[in-house]
Amino acid sequence: MKCAPQTRLNYKRILHNLFAFAMTRGYAESNPVAGALKIKVPAKNEIGILSVKESRALLAACPAGILPAVALGLFGGLRREEIARLDWQKVDFESGYIDLKAGNTKTAQRRLVTMSANLRAWLLPHRALAGAVRPSEAIYRDRLQEASRRAGIAEWPHNALRHSFASYHVALNEDANKTALMMGHTESGTLFKHYRELVRRDDAVKFWDIMPDDGNAKNIVKMDVAA
Repeated sequence: MKCAPQTRLNYKRILHNLFAFAMTRGYAESNPVAGALKIKVPAKNEIGILSVKESRALLAACPAGILPAVALGLFGGLRREEIARLDWQKVDFESGYIDLKAGNTKTAQRRLVTMSANLRAWLLPHRALAGAVRPSEAIYRDRLQEASRRAGIAEWPHNALRHSFASYHVALNEDANKTALMMGHTESGTLFKHYRELVRRDDAVKFWDIMPDDGNAKNIVKMDVAA
């Protein structure tokens, strides 16, 4: 049959189950599918990340309304849904932690995310006592697309912010377990396999040195916050 690898794999699984059932009923002595060649299915979404240059340009192009959300994905590794549910009350600048409640995470487990120095610097000008850290999904999506266009990013990689965080974090720390803990992964093997060779360490150092005072803070609107 001339079909895609995933379709072939699906048929193979069905046939394997059919012959396994036949063996339990005594209709077949063996499962011929068990010895068939393995079918390699290419990944649907190849890991793609933003370069250091693209990351700087994106932050410079972001309007103030979505800048905290972009920084949280890029330098905090938060999932898009986690950012959407995050309230400023859970961003503790004194302790340096972002408190993600169990009900707001994909794994339904509470997670503390450590703010890097540059993440703290990008968030601080927008600090609020309470309220959502980002606007509605529709507004966020439209403004992010416009910022990406203005930044000259021709093709937006799948899950670009979180994947970029993972790649640069692993490259800098050389510790997949630490990165997995930050991202809320239950194990580090898959993460290490996918991200460990995407970024050189010297680029990772540059990435974590991206600060709002490097000339990219022109869109930041500072706010007076009550003590």
